[in-house]
Amino acid sequence: MSRVVAKRSIINLHIAVSLFMLTLVLVYVFATTIFITHLNESSRLVNMTGSLRARTYRLEVTVGVRAGTPNAGQLSGMVASQVHDVEQVLTELQGILSRPWSLHKVELLREVYQLDLVFRSELHPLLVQLLAERGDREPSLLLFHQQAGMFVARVDRLIAALQEHNEILAQRFQLLQIAFVACFLGALASIAFYVRRRMIEPILMLNEASQTMMEGDFSVRLSYAAKDEIGLLCTAFNHATSSLERLFTENKKTSHDLLLLTNISHEMLQLTSPGGVYRYICDRALDLLGVDMVWLGLADKEHSTVMQVAHAGDRADYLEGLVVTCDDQSTGLGPTGSAIRTRQPVLCRYDDERFGPWRAQAEQAGFRSSLALPLTAKEGVIGTLNLYSSSVTHFNQQLLEICNVYALQAAAMIENVRLIEYIVFALARAAEANDEDTGNHLLRVGEYCALLAKEAGLPPAYEEMIRFQAVLHDVGKIHVDPGILKKAGPLTDDQWGVMREHPRFGARIIGDHSVLEMAKDIALSHHERWDGSGYPFGLRGEEIPLAARLMNIADQYDALRSQRVYKPAFDHATVCRIMLEGDGRTMPEHFDPALLAIFRRSATQFGEIYDRLQG
Repeated sequence: MSRVVAKRSIINLHIAVSLFMLTLVLVYVFATTIFITHLNESSRLVNMTGSLRARTYRLEVTVGVRAGTPNAGQLSGMVASQVHDVEQVLTELQGILSRPWSLHKVELLREVYQLDLVFRSELHPLLVQLLAERGDREPSLLLFHQQAGMFVARVDRLIAALQEHNEILAQRFQLLQIAFVACFLGALASIAFYVRRRMIEPILMLNEASQTMMEGDFSVRLSYAAKDEIGLLCTAFNHATSSLERLFTENKKTSHDLLLLTNISHEMLQLTSPGGVYRYICDRALDLLGVDMVWLGLADKEHSTVMQVAHAGDRADYLEGLVVTCDDQSTGLGPTGSAIRTRQPVLCRYDDERFGPWRAQAEQAGFRSSLALPLTAKEGVIGTLNLYSSSVTHFNQQLLEICNVYALQAAAMIENVRLIEYIVFALARAAEANDEDTGNHLLRVGEYCALLAKEAGLPPAYEEMIRFQAVLHDVGKIHVDPGILKKAGPLTDDQWGVMREHPRFGARIIGDHSVLEMAKDIALSHHERWDGSGYPFGLRGEEIPLAARLMNIADQYDALRSQRVYKPAFDHATVCRIMLEGDGRTMPEHFDPALLAIFRRSATQFGEIYDRLQG
């Protein structure tokens, strides 16, 4: 795992700030030491200068008092000692003021130099002359006092200058202290602001964001742009919350999709006709999987073809003339054929070479990716669910998992409805086995009913359901003696009574399962008549279930068209005349007027269905 290093480390900044504060303190200590040293030195200079003045006064007094003493040797010794003291003080003053790091003004050193020069070149020689004189010393003594007074006056000025300089140093030291305190407080305030801005506030922000995240809100983000450790922590937090939010959203969508899949499975169980199931699978895939078009193809492995049985989407023109196989030809190497052969989902982009035969159609329709999902049942792959999207990246890993689950459910439902279809037709064929040979009667009546339902504006699901469940209309004939069913002449009253019971038998055989509720209504009531002359209950008008009314017309048309042992087969025109005008046995008032009007309009299609499914 790569390690991200902060560009501006808090530790480095902390060290820098600490060094700055230490430097500031050391500078203050150093400056304070220098100022205190110079203040002490300045005070010492003042004291030494005062001592110089005192020594000068003493020298002057000594000379004035003892100038007339006869003991010149004693006077000379005393004066020499005092002169030496004055010169020593002047030398020390010069030494202190001439130091390289001294803060005293150059003018003070110059003044001391002048004092030293005056004393050595004027006062000292004058003293020597005065002490050497043997006669009247008054003139020389007077001159000495004048010169000594001028020297002392200059010493007083030096003292005043030193005191002024000392006061200036004291003021500067106070300003230094004030400046340092201000800088120190400013530095502390800056550090406190920095710590709060760069450490405390982000930590508080992190804590608050963590609490928000713990409450389930993963949309929280931290806006902290510094490139330090806390900035990296905030960036990591944002990445973590972003990942958690994405994961939570994906999980939520997956849960929603799985719930939809569960509901779809439940809804599929309510469908009993293969066509209805096929359309439902396509319609729900379009909504659930967010694709642009879906089509369902069933594999005919005997002929290596894939037959389109349903589709959904607004680009169905893509399917016009579409030829897909499941063999080794170019039309079988695409997603659909490959999915059937490999039993694995096949994802293709429109520019994939396997998509070659259909690339032009795909580009024209705006498709950029295609996913073929094999519909696998116990007997193998029964077909594919083909999905198309205008986005190259639409089929991500999460969607692929949902698609696979959906394909498994779709295959299971197709297998179930095929099984139901097989059982229903087996039961229907068993009922017809005791009757005369009716050929494709079961298929035709289903098509007739579906045609009437469509022309009546009923939903496609109703149309598919009645096409499938209409085949059980005569299942009750299983309980009727074959001799009655195949009797060439008229039935006796007892035989007719048995015959009139087959609708009850049929309803009893079908039972009360909700899936076959329509089949039960048809079996029980398809011999009821609109005018109430039918059986077994003599229902009238809308008391008769709609499916049974549709079946009444369909069954009557096909019975008249088909040959029976007791009647020949009538042509289409004759049958239409009988049903619309009546022949005594079959009358128009037997049928729902609205449905009969629909029959009148669509009679030509009835004839086409009979011709197509005859035999």
